[in-house]
This record gives sequence, C-alpha cells and structure tokens, in this order.
Amino acid sequence: MKTSAPITLKAKTIRIICLFGVLFFIIIYGMTTIEDMIMKKKALGEAMEGAAGTATALVKDYIYQYKDYTQRLIDKSPRGPSADDKNVAEFFIKNPPPIGPTDAYYILNRQGCLICANRNGKTFTGLDLSNLGYIKDSSQGLTVHQSVFTLRPVVSISYELPDGRRLFIDKDITGLINIIKHIRLAGFDLRQKFFVLSGNGTVIYHPDKTLMAERYNLGFELRDWSGKDWSGLETYSFRGTTYLCYKKAFNVPAGWVFYASIPYSEAFISALRAITIYSIFLAALSLGLLLVLGRQIDTHLSRPIERLSRYLASFNPLTNSSPIADKMAAGTFELSEIITASNMMFEKIRASHEKLAENERLFRIISESASDCIFWQDPDKRFIYISPACKEISGYEPEEYYKNPGLMSEIVHPDDRPLWLDHEEVAPLRQPHKPIECRIITKDGQIKWIRHVCKSIYNDNQFLGIRGSNADITEKKALEETLFEKNEALTVTLESIGDGVIATDKEGRITLFNRMAQEITGWEQSETAGRPLQEVFNIINEKTGLPCENPVEKVIMSGLIIGLANHTVLITKDGARRAIEDSGAPIRNENGRIIGVVLVFRDVTKKRRTETELLKIERLESIGLLAGGIAHDFNNLLTAILGNVSLAKIYAENDPRTLSRLNAAERASLRAKELAGQLLTFTKGGAPVKGSVHMAGILKESAAFALQGANVTCAFDIDDMPPVEADPGQLSQVLNNIIINAKQAMPSGGVIKITCKKIWVSKSDGLPLTPGDYVKISISDEGGGIPWENLKKIFDPYFTTKKEGSGLGLTTSLSIVKRHNGHISVESQVGKGSTFNIFLPASCREKTTGKEEQEAGRTEREALDAAPQGGRVLVMDDEEAIGELTSEALKSLGYEPSFAKNGEEAVKIYQSAMDEERPFNAVIMDLTIAGGMGGKEAVSEILKIDPDARVVVSSGYSEDPVMARFGQYGFKAALPKPYKINQLDKVLRNVIKAKD
Repeated sequence: MKTSAPITLKAKTIRIICLFGVLFFIIIYGMTTIEDMIMKKKALGEAMEGAAGTATALVKDYIYQYKDYTQRLIDKSPRGPSADDKNVAEFFIKNPPPIGPTDAYYILNRQGCLICANRNGKTFTGLDLSNLGYIKDSSQGLTVHQSVFTLRPVVSISYELPDGRRLFIDKDITGLINIIKHIRLAGFDLRQKFFVLSGNGTVIYHPDKTLMAERYNLGFELRDWSGKDWSGLETYSFRGTTYLCYKKAFNVPAGWVFYASIPYSEAFISALRAITIYSIFLAALSLGLLLVLGRQIDTHLSRPIERLSRYLASFNPLTNSSPIADKMAAGTFELSEIITASNMMFEKIRASHEKLAENERLFRIISESASDCIFWQDPDKRFIYISPACKEISGYEPEEYYKNPGLMSEIVHPDDRPLWLDHEEVAPLRQPHKPIECRIITKDGQIKWIRHVCKSIYNDNQFLGIRGSNADITEKKALEETLFEKNEALTVTLESIGDGVIATDKEGRITLFNRMAQEITGWEQSETAGRPLQEVFNIINEKTGLPCENPVEKVIMSGLIIGLANHTVLITKDGARRAIEDSGAPIRNENGRIIGVVLVFRDVTKKRRTETELLKIERLESIGLLAGGIAHDFNNLLTAILGNVSLAKIYAENDPRTLSRLNAAERASLRAKELAGQLLTFTKGGAPVKGSVHMAGILKESAAFALQGANVTCAFDIDDMPPVEADPGQLSQVLNNIIINAKQAMPSGGVIKITCKKIWVSKSDGLPLTPGDYVKISISDEGGGIPWENLKKIFDPYFTTKKEGSGLGLTTSLSIVKRHNGHISVESQVGKGSTFNIFLPASCREKTTGKEEQEAGRTEREALDAAPQGGRVLVMDDEEAIGELTSEALKSLGYEPSFAKNGEEAVKIYQSAMDEERPFNAVIMDLTIAGGMGGKEAVSEILKIDPDARVVVSSGYSEDPVMARFGQYGFKAALPKPYKINQLDKVLRNVIKAKD
C-alpha cells in the first residue's frame, strides 16, 4: 500500500497557525455577536414588559369599565319578600346598566332561567341557561364564548343579586382590537405581534380578527416553550417559526395571559449586519499576521529541527555513551530542551535494557514455579528452555529433554501418536492451530492425559521457534468421563422411554429431541436442533382447527407444570394428524431461574380409537340386551300362540278348513320362532345350546337370508354327511357373517360356492384340532381377494377395511367356532377371490332311529293318544296366558296341572304336596320371573325338599348358560320357548320315564 510523503514541520506549523487564526476569528466574532444580542435582547425584554403592563391595564379597564356603576345599580335593586322575578325585571328594564352597543346584559333566577334581558327579553323570558358552562362554574375565570343575545364573541361578567339571582354582562371582546393594536415597542418595527389568550388557550385578542370570531384555541399550537431566561423572555415554536416572547398573566381577569412576541430572526437582524462588517476587517488583519509568523518559524525552528533529526537517525544510545551536544539547538530554547530530553531518554533506554535482563531472570523464576510444563524450542526443535514442571508431569528431568529433542514425541501414547504427528506438522506454520489433548506414558509407566498448547514465534518473516506448555488434565478427563457416562445413561433413558421428549431454551428453540418424539412428529433429530418449537411441535384444537397456545410460553409465564387441553392434535411433518397427551415443565438452574422447558407427550390416537370402539361395543351390548329382552317376551307370546294353535288343531281335527288355517298359523309361528332365535343370536351371549344339527338346511337358510335382494347367487355341493354338535342360532350367525363378506367382495355380482363334506383330521394336517371326524364347510367368492398384509389381521378385534365396519364380525365368528371346538382358516389370492374353511366336530350320536323319528314327527293327536294316564305336574311362570295354556295342554295329555306365579309360591306348593304325600311327578319352571324368584334359585330350594325332584327349565332366553348346561344347575331337561304340545309331551315322557 502506497503511503503519502511526510509533511514538513514548516507546513504543519503554518496549518496550525491558520487553524488557530480561524478559531481566534470565530471566538472574537462569536463574543461580539453574543454581546450585541444580549444587549438587544435585554432592550427587547424591557420594551415587551412595558407593553405587557400597558396592555393588561387597558384590558382590565375595558372589561370592567361598568363595574362601579353596575354595583351601585345592584345596591338599589328591589330586596325583601316583595322582590320577586317580575319586580326585579321591571327595575332593570327601567334602569339598565350602561353598556356598549354591541354588549348585552341579562338576569337569571336561582334556577338559571332568564327573567330579563336588554335584547328581546320578552321573547326569551323563561329560557333555561343553567347548562351553559360559564353559568354552571364561574370559578375557572372568564372564558370566551358566543353571546346568546348578540351572537358575538364575548366574556360574561357575573354580579350577585339578592335572593340568589345573578346579573350577567356580555362584554364584546372585539373592542379590544382598537385598544391593543396601538401599543408600540420603542426601537422595533411593527412586525411583532400582541395577543391575549384565556387560561385554556382560547383567543381573546389577536390581530387576526377571524381567530377572535372563531374563538380559536391557539394554545395547542404554541409548542416547545423554553421557560424564562435572565431577560424575562422565553421562546416557543409556532408553525415552523421560532419566536421570542414576553408572557404576562392578568391579575384581573384571572387566568388571562398577555403575549408580546417577535420572530427570532427579525429581532437581531441589525446586530448581525454590524458584526459581519467587523469580521471582514478582522480576517484581513489575521492573514497578515500569519505570513509574518510563518517566516520567523522557518528561520528559527524548522531548519534547526531538520539538522537535529538527521543526527538522531545515526545515533545509537547503546554504543554512543556521550550525550548529544547542545550546539545542535542553534540557540533555540525549545530545541535545547528537546536535546536535553533526548539525552535523558537514552539514559532510560540503557537502564531499561538492564531491567529487561532482570525481567528475564524473573520470568524463569515464575515459569519454574508454574504447575504447567512451559517450553521453548528453536526452529530445529531443540529445547532452548523447559520448566522443571516437566518432571512432575512426565517423570523426565529437563536435562533429558535437552539431550533428546524428540523425547516429548516419544512419550506420547501409541494410539495418540498420529494426532501428535499431525500437530507437529502444523505447529511451525504461520497459521492458527488448535490445542490438542492426548495421552503420554510417564517414565514410571503411568498413563496421563495432557493438554498441549503451542504458538509459532516469528520476527517479521523469520521463524524463531515454538513456545508452548503441557498441562496435566488427567483428573479433568476422569471427571469428563464420569459426566459422559451419566449423559450417556440419560440419553439411553430418553431414547428408551415410550414418550416423546422435547427440551427447549427460554426462546423456545429446540435443544433436545428423543427418538420417540422423532417417530411421533415425523421430524429427524438432526433437523430439529435450534428450530423454533412451533415449526416441529405444531398443535391445534381437534374440534375448532385453531392453533393451540405455545406450551413453552405458557410454562415460562406460569412457572408451573402444565398439561395440554383435551382434543389436542399434533400435525406431523407429512401433514398427518395424531391425538396427543402432553405435559410441560420448567427447567431451572441451580439458582432456581427458568432456563428452558421440557415437554413430554405421547401418541394416544390408538387409545382414542380403542375408546371409540369400546363405546361402540357398549352400545352393541346395550342393543343386545334389548334384543334379548324383546326375544324373551316374544318367545313367551309365541309359546301361548303356538300352544293354543296346537290345542286348536286337536279340537278342529274334524274340520279340514279350520285345520288348514291352523296349520298355516303354526307355520307362521314357527317362522317367528326362528326370527326370535336370530334375534337372540345377535346378542352373542352365553354358551352354545348344542344339539345334533344337519348342516344342509342351515347352510341353505343362511345363504338365502344373507343374499336377499343381492345380485349374487349360491352354488351348493353338499355330500351326505353326519350331523354336528352345534347351536343352530350361533352357527347361523357365523355363516351369515362370512356369506355377507363374500357378497360385499363382489359388488358387480358373481357366484358364491358352498361345499360341505366329511373329513378326518390327523396331527399331520397341522390344524389346531383334536384328531377325529369333522365336517368341513368351504365358502368361496370371486372377489378381489385379501392383500397379504391384511390377511393375518382379519380376525383381530376392530380391524376392518370397510368405512362403516365395526371390525367385530369375523372376531365373533372365530369365537363361536372355537366354543364349538372347531376352527376357521382362510385362503386368498389377490384378483382371484377368497375361501373361508370352517371345521366342526361331527356328532358322536348316530343318525336318528326310526322310533325317535316317529316320536319327533308325532302330531298333536298322536301325542294325546300316546300320553300316559295320571301324574301331577307343577308349572311356574309369571305369564298367566302361558300358565293357562300349559295347564290346558297338560290336561289334554292326561296330567293333573298346578300353577305358580313365582319361585317362592312354587316351593310352597311343592312342600305342601310332599307333606300331603301327593308329590309332583315333574316341575316346569320359567328361568326368569319379573320381580320374584326365578327357576335357577327355586330349583335348589325344591331339591332340598326332594333331592329326586324332576325339574324342567323353560325360557325364552334360549342362549342362557342354564339352558345349555341345565344339568349343572339341578335340572333334568330344558324346554326352550316357544314349544308345541308334542315337544312338551316328549320332554315330560323322558323326564318321568327316567325317574321310573
């Protein structure tokens, strides 16, 4: 970079002289200007003060010019009881106060209503003026307002009359113009302004008449008041111009202020002109003096200094012991002082050199007492100096380092040797290099950690060597290791817990983000560091869609642990919504000050979905309970209907037409019985009521029921096979679920193939079944098939791919089949359809014998003809219609019936029969009795009386566990409602026969 040539002392001196000349000129000019302005300002202040005194006196005289006369008139006004408003008004009309042509007077009574005025008084008599501000409150002084009577800007002077009345005189303030405008200031032109303002800043007098007429509030525009100075004047700003002003407050009227002002620039214009002429003369005189002074400086100062500087350039204070000769000063006192000072300085340099040597000795003392090993190497890496602390750290003496320059590298631990070698290559270079931490092996074999710091030393571009130090940090490293292990344990804990954890600083920027938080939010841990929380943890109200309050701000403001409101949803990085539960807590330092916030949250989407599905299940269970109750009552009614139809068929056996109608009614009742059975199956409750069931009829009925109104047909392939031990109602439910699924898989129509055959299952088949005979039912559709990833989930609770599905159909089917000791499997291929295989154990009983078929197919008449004669049967039911029907049927079958409405009554009747030695041959008990003891409780009481009692349970709840396992509860048989006479006959025959 090119530098400018140095400036000579002569040139610098001339510049300094010029500078001082300019400063001298400015100071003289300023002092003259200030003095003239002070005198001018003092004269102006005195003139304005005089004008203000004159103006305040004139204004007072003008406003109150009628005061004395008016007061004398008031003293003569009517007084006493006869001085009513009318008398007072007549007095002042006859004796009006002396006022000007533009003034007005008026009198108000105690209520503030007008009783007299000098202008149109009769017209306005009674006018209420009490709400006018100057009438309501006269304590604020006189204010300018528009007269009600003259419509001119006025001030109102109030006088008190006897009995609370007041006399007001509206004084026209425009008359002040002719009074104040003639005031003059001696020695100043007429461009200055006089004006008067009221206490609130309203114009009372101003040269601009429009401001008076408008009652303009000028006080708001007079800004930046400075306050009075020594002259009594102050300044203010008005519409961009600064004014000098004298301000005087009126004693009377109170609150008014007189202002005499003049623009600041106009006040001192004459003084500035005189000063300018004086300054020009002063500048010319200064220039001449500077030229003479410059010549003298060059002769007596610049040249001697030049000679002295050349001599000093060759002078060496360490080799030249003699001082500089005084003749170099050329007789100039200042240069002689410089030479003397230089000689003293050279003496100090020699003394400092000696001091430096002493300091070096002190440096050695300090370095040798330091705990760090301090060293200095030359450019060839030979040790110039190494402190004794090297022995404390490495075990080696300083002499060993001097003898072996590579010793420091040799004791570095082999694992850290590459780091040390890289550092040795960088250290001599003239560039920044960082300290390193490495291990060394001491002389006695210990392993220590050191922190190595060094710096390259250069003199200009010459490399002088390396200075550095080694510090023992073994204890520090041990502490760091302990802290690292604790931090690692904390990190492992945070990464292992099932909740998301986010920590932030006070500004809401993320400092910690664990693995679960990453999984829930969709943000990678590496992306979140330093980001504002709102970008990553974007939460809204699930119902309103509005953003939720920032939890960090909420925690920091409250200083408490907080939780999220209900229905909080997190918007993940990919836009998905997850329901979450959250809590936030402040992070405090050792002083208790909040330095951040930690948020702990979890994804409760599945929990919410499970709660919703559980609610659905509760609703389904409620519906199931309702359905069961309806089916029970329905079966009771069907029992009465079907029984009466059976009896009616007996009575009408000689009337073919009536018998035909009764057979139709019986078929309808049996169909209603099937519907009630399906309704009970819907409840999905209880163990199956198993019986020997042929699958052909159930398969066809279930398919017809499930495919009503659909564009899907069924193809059956059913072999001659044994029956199965099953509950027909529950088995129908399984078949309905699977056939409906097959129908829904073919929205465009198709064929469902149903095959049924007998198979033998062995252990080698790999099925979770006991080896034996089974009936295999296969239901195949031609739909789109089930994807592989869904195939293993279809039997899981709540899993469904249907928008309106509950996910419970196949789960319920699997449960029913397992209760029948069977198994369901599924085979599917995408695009080709699915096949469900149902395995049910074949019945151990042989096919129905001819005798059993004959009994099962008996008509009511045949049952009556074959009925035994005699025998007593007790019937317990809370339905009188069923009791009457059963009693009639029993009579028809040759039995002697008795009837009880509840368990308590049945136990009493049975006890009485036993006491009379006329026991009952059988008892038929309803399982449930409204408001009383049912059959389950009553049978145990009867068995206490007669352990050999033959009790039959009967109920409309065909799926009740008691009906399925009646023997475990003390019953001998079960008779599901509704039933026909031949079914009643068969059950009673078997029960009584077994006793005999």
